[in-house]
Amino acid sequence: MRSSAIGDSVEGDSLELQCRKIYLHGPTKTRFTNKLVFSFKLSIHGFAKIAKPLGDPTKQLSAKSHVEEGDEIHGERIFGFSSKPLGRQEVRHATGTHKATFVPTRAKSYALVEIGVRDQLQAIDQSND
Repeated sequence: MRSSAIGDSVEGDSLELQCRKIYLHGPTKTRFTNKLVFSFKLSIHGFAKIAKPLGDPTKQLSAKSHVEEGDEIHGERIFGFSSKPLGRQEVRHATGTHKATFVPTRAKSYALVEIGVRDQLQAIDQSND
């Protein structure tokens, strides 16, 4: 399932991340699990896709998260965290005109859309006029 609404999330034992700008933060304790995690923010059209689904679905952080292999979220800004440091970043062409940073997560990971895709936001603004 492909989604880009604010608040949509994905969880998996491994995620594939793609964006034009990534911000990595040091290890911190999260309010969700009270455990040490490695957080990140994806911006300029972020993308997170489940590469490996949760081994134990009962360990899901949010009942609303997408958890099937191949489920993905898109957004102008995506917040997330992983229980282990992220894998090696690779910059390569993503479209005919732009490069992107590709990063795999190596352990249980969570990602949440903070700001939806720009096209959707503009459509919402135009419908309110």
